[in-house]
Amino acid sequence: MKKILFAILAMILLLYSCGFVKDPAKGAFDKVIVLANEEMQDTLKNTVDDCFSYGIRTPAFQEFFYTQWEGIGKFETFSEYKNVILIANPSEKGQERNMLKAILPEKNYQLVLQDSLHIFSLEDPFAKDQVMIIIAGSDIEQIRENIKEQKDWIYTKIDKEYIDRVTDYIYKQYENKGDTRHIWKNYAWTFRVPNNYKILEEKKNFIWLGRQNPFRWISFYWEKGFNTDLMSMDGLLEQRNQMGAWYDSVGTDTSALGFYYTTFNGRDALKMYGLWFHKKQTKGGPFASYAFYDEHTDRTFVVDYLIYYPGHRVTNLFRQLDIVVKTFTTRYKEK
Repeated sequence: MKKILFAILAMILLLYSCGFVKDPAKGAFDKVIVLANEEMQDTLKNTVDDCFSYGIRTPAFQEFFYTQWEGIGKFETFSEYKNVILIANPSEKGQERNMLKAILPEKNYQLVLQDSLHIFSLEDPFAKDQVMIIIAGSDIEQIRENIKEQKDWIYTKIDKEYIDRVTDYIYKQYENKGDTRHIWKNYAWTFRVPNNYKILEEKKNFIWLGRQNPFRWISFYWEKGFNTDLMSMDGLLEQRNQMGAWYDSVGTDTSALGFYYTTFNGRDALKMYGLWFHKKQTKGGPFASYAFYDEHTDRTFVVDYLIYYPGHRVTNLFRQLDIVVKTFTTRYKEK
């Protein structure tokens, strides 16, 4: 039965390599399927899960990605999911070696047989917009140490594909091009406004957009010239509190703040993140703000976004907001 299974697997791979059209990958954007035998799972689960320990407070901590562990015998069931990690032992003749032989290019398979440990990344092996990471090794302790060393590489491989997929998903069918053009014509900057977002308020140097189901807000504030105060931690917090007043009674939990310097579409930026709360109602959740200077228009901008979705995983939707605001441009060309 196993020989038949892997013959079918090899035939599927052959069809794909010959240009066979693949179906879109299955599963949630932020789910990582990990396939391994029972011994590998017992020893490596905490180490692999630690690769995906990045996340935010919502206020409870939530990781950006979550893992679902399955037996290696379920490979056929999960082979077309978006994010897959396969951990296999090439020294064991039978299922795991045959699986590696069927999946890996011959050159890589020979490397696996000659050496004790290899990690590979395959793009779209069984489905469109899929990333599959193969970890092949016979020494479990060596595998664990290598996963620790390659933690950032593993996370980045999954995360980069996530950003590309989610961007396509947000703008695939509909886009609020009317408000995108409106912002450009009135303020000489804009961003790609997603479908179902609408302008809630606009005034001099401030515009606020939002949508429901679940509740999400995005806002932009700007000033002429390079404002060093806005680019400081105290100044950014003060400006966010002002924007919270424009939101109507939204405050910032100063006990849960974080700051770091980063980039925003190639511009040096200060990022602030933490928790917002409503001063009159029992509401709150995560937020993030950026402050940056745009040399092209000689203006300093503050961008803020937040979400309210109690009792649910919010990290995927929250990261979508970050992707949306980073479509910001001061060199708009209408398509």
